[in-house]
Amino acid sequence: MSIKIDNVRKNFGNFEALAGVSLDIPSGELVALLGPSGSGKTTLLRILSGLEAPDTGRILFEGRDATDDHVRDRQVGFVFQHYALFRHLTIFENVAYGLRVKPKSQRPDDAYITSRVNELLKLVQLDWLGDRYPNQLSGGQRQRIALARALAVEPKLLLLDEPFGALDAKVRLELRHWLRRLHDDLGITSVFVTHDQEEAMEVSDRVVILNHGKIEQVGTPEEVYDAPATPFVHEFLGLTNLFTGNLRSEVLAAGRNVKFTQEPGLDDKGESYAYVRPYDFEVSAQADGEDWIPAELALSQTVGNIVRLSFKVEGREDVVRVELEKERFRALRVGLGAKLFLKPRHVQVFGKAAKGGQEGPAWEI
Repeated sequence: MSIKIDNVRKNFGNFEALAGVSLDIPSGELVALLGPSGSGKTTLLRILSGLEAPDTGRILFEGRDATDDHVRDRQVGFVFQHYALFRHLTIFENVAYGLRVKPKSQRPDDAYITSRVNELLKLVQLDWLGDRYPNQLSGGQRQRIALARALAVEPKLLLLDEPFGALDAKVRLELRHWLRRLHDDLGITSVFVTHDQEEAMEVSDRVVILNHGKIEQVGTPEEVYDAPATPFVHEFLGLTNLFTGNLRSEVLAAGRNVKFTQEPGLDDKGESYAYVRPYDFEVSAQADGEDWIPAELALSQTVGNIVRLSFKVEGREDVVRVELEKERFRALRVGLGAKLFLKPRHVQVFGKAAKGGQEGPAWEI
C-alpha cells in the first residue's frame, strides 16, 4: 500500500509536534523515522495508525483520503516497544486475538484461525511455543510474537514504534536482521520509529530524519550519511568534527593553523561550518603539501580493529577525533604527546544560513 502524507500539522497545546510534514512512501518500502526526542516521529506514526488525528493536512492510502478513517478501518498492524501481549492468554491465543475480535460478519472460522496462527508462528520461528504464556518467553521471543499478532489480520501497512528498544544489544542486532528478511519475504509497506541510528541504517530502504516537527532529509542510508543535506543531519548521524571559519576564494580558514582548500567553483560563503568525519583524516609524522593541521596526540583507545584518537589543535577548545585502523596506527610508532599532522580527505561545508541561526552545534563533537 502506498502512502502520501500531505502537509500534516499537529499541536499539543503550545507544543508543535509536526510542522507541515509531507512524505511519499511507495508500496512495499520499509521506512525508518529517525530523530531526537520530541522531533515528531512517534506522533507521525500514531497519525498514520489513526490513534491520533492531524490538526491539518491529509493522509492518503493508495491515493484515497484516509485522514478521517477509524483505526479499525485502516488495515494497519501496530507493534509497540513493550510487546503489549495479553498475559492471561497463551501465545497461540495472543496471535489469534485480532482474528477472533473481528465483527461476526468478517470473522473467519476456527479452522482458518488455527491454520493462520500456526502459519505465523512458523514464520516467526516460534511454532513450538504456542501453548506457553508471555511470561515464559524471553524479550526477543515476545517481540516476535507481537509482530506475528500484528500480521495475523493481514495488514496492508505495518507500523513499529521502537520495536527493539526494550531489548539488549545482542538481541536487537539479531532481531533487526530477522525483521529485514521478514519484510523482504512479505513485501508489506512498513514504517518504524527508532532512536538507534545503526538500526535505521541497517534495516530501512529509506531514512526520514526529523527535527522539531520538520523533515530535515529523506534518502537511502548511504545518502543521508555520506551526503547530509543540513548541518543538523551531519551532527546527528554519527561522530563528526566541526570547524567554524570563513570561506574565501575556495579556502576555508578555521584558525591560524587550520585551512581547508575547497573544490574550484565553490561560492564564497563567508562565515561557514566545515565537517569532517573521524575516519576521513590522514595522519602523518610529516606535513607534505598543503592543508596539513599540526596536532598533538592526547588520547588513544583501541576498539576491535579501530583505534580512536583525540588530538589537541592550537587555538581550538575541542579535541579533533580521528579513527585509524589498528595496523595503520601501529605503523606510526607514536605515543601520547606525539606531534603529528592531520589532513582531511573529505570536508563538507555549509554557510551560516544553513545552521538556522544556531549559536553552536546541536550535538557536540
